[in-house]
Amino acid sequence: LFYRHHKFFGIGFICVIGLTAIIWTQSFVFIYTRLHPRVSASMWIYKNIPPGSTIGNEHWDDPQPLYNTGGNPGDYKGMELTLYYPDSDANKWKQMADKLEKTDYIAITSNRLWRSLSAIPFKYPQTARYYKALFDGTLGFEQVAVFSSHPCLLPKNQIDQTQPETTNLHPRPISFIITNYCYLALNDDGAEESFTVYDHPKVIIFKKTPKFSTAKLFNIVNGTND
Repeated sequence: LFYRHHKFFGIGFICVIGLTAIIWTQSFVFIYTRLHPRVSASMWIYKNIPPGSTIGNEHWDDPQPLYNTGGNPGDYKGMELTLYYPDSDANKWKQMADKLEKTDYIAITSNRLWRSLSAIPFKYPQTARYYKALFDGTLGFEQVAVFSSHPCLLPKNQIDQTQPETTNLHPRPISFIITNYCYLALNDDGAEESFTVYDHPKVIIFKKTPKFSTAKLFNIVNGTND
């Protein structure tokens, strides 16, 4: 009897481990069943952002929009946002203010900059404040689109446009979220950079609103914003 119980327990344990491995593997396979987020973002830009608009892209990352996605990148003006420059550089925020004044949209095409720079406020205190204000809307830019392809445990049958995806500037190494395409997705925003930025980066697009001003930008980055 003792042997029989242990035998059933062993079989059950193996089945649970095997089923878990299959589900976990399938969740990562799901990443590649969707269009690459940068391709999806480019298609959205060509459809929703007027030609002639200026799109700010962060240096050291892939600019938007891309070629071969139904439009011509040459129809848009590009602006390089040099946020890796040290905060000790006296010209950094003067240049950023000038660039943002001319920018209509900001396209963040991975967590390469915001994840790393927000994590070291002792070295990039002004940049950390900039990202916080950008993501919570107080800078004067509003999030208008997000494109991601997280590992998914319970996919939805169709895209739910009423389920916007938010971003935590200080994500946990692993957590679960609901997205517009998945009831239970693995939020890997907090994973090591190379895990996401190449094959399934999160792309976030912000649109400038009348609330933006260079004076507000300086107040925010200097910590004097009320």
